[in-house]
Amino acid sequence: MSRQVILKSGKRNLLVTVTAALAMLFSMVIGPGASAEPIGKQPQKAQFCANLVEDISAEQEELLNKIVSIGSYFYMEGDDLAISLTEQELTEQFDFTAEDYSFLQTDVLDVANGMARPSSSSMSGLVGPQANCSGWYISNWDLTAGVAATLVTAADIGPVALAAAFTALASMVGGPVATVAALGLAYIGYDFFKDLAWKIAGAVYRGKGVCITLTWAYPPIQAAIM
Repeated sequence: MSRQVILKSGKRNLLVTVTAALAMLFSMVIGPGASAEPIGKQPQKAQFCANLVEDISAEQEELLNKIVSIGSYFYMEGDDLAISLTEQELTEQFDFTAEDYSFLQTDVLDVANGMARPSSSSMSGLVGPQANCSGWYISNWDLTAGVAATLVTAADIGPVALAAAFTALASMVGGPVATVAALGLAYIGYDFFKDLAWKIAGAVYRGKGVCITLTWAYPPIQAAIM
């Protein structure tokens, strides 16, 4: 077995250990939850759920919208998230300030690529009052009228744009999901965002939300319509 394979195996084992601990933290904070409803069931009346991103300021929401507006310029360079726009182009064409650009570099690109931790110190995350979700619940209200509506827009652009928007939102709200996001796309897996884009579209169509949970295995995050 080559040294490269051994290193990859060691990193994956470390990831499983970290996410297992975070999953235990989720269960301690939120309590046990039932499994998500199978996708094949008929749509049911959506439960009202209050906005779960109360800690997001107007300035952060504006920044999140800016990041989504450049969604089509994000791309994957191997396992790394990258953007094709320069700082000058972001400033002149998309009204990015120096602070906006710093957040994009540090809390989106560096976090997504496992090079930095989110700057948010919050541990609450987007945990909401949905009894059946034992993780990060994003209600239909959030997806259609709240800040998380930016995820819907990003999902329409594509999985790479969604990865950038998801990382930005996770960095803003903090919590265990932000900790996992900081492990990088190479660990989370690009396929997760393909699946998440589909789940978001399905949740909006069915008047439901999305439950994102940490798992005890690889990949470390899963999404379900709920």
